[in-house]
Amino acid sequence: MADKLPPETSADSRPPLTLRIGRIVAQFDRFGVDGLVNACGFLIFAAAEGLRSMHHGKVQVSLLIAMAVLVATVIAVMLGLPNLFMGARLGGVSAC
Repeated sequence: MADKLPPETSADSRPPLTLRIGRIVAQFDRFGVDGLVNACGFLIFAAAEGLRSMHHGKVQVSLLIAMAVLVATVIAVMLGLPNLFMGARLGGVSAC
């Protein structure tokens, strides 16, 4: 007889607080944590597919992207954009 649960004393049939908290944690685990892990896996898969394209003769596209990044970096340095960030880090004092 000790295995029986006591009857509910309230007319409210809501689940206990621990069960509700457990459901919230389970939803966070399912969508938050698992979603983050799946996103990381997808990014690794996409990077691997990009690297695989280099073996199929698409090196020209990779070189074009690398040159575009290099040109953008040179233009940013010539415009003094890194000094904007350095000045913000130094408390508004110019690095020049």
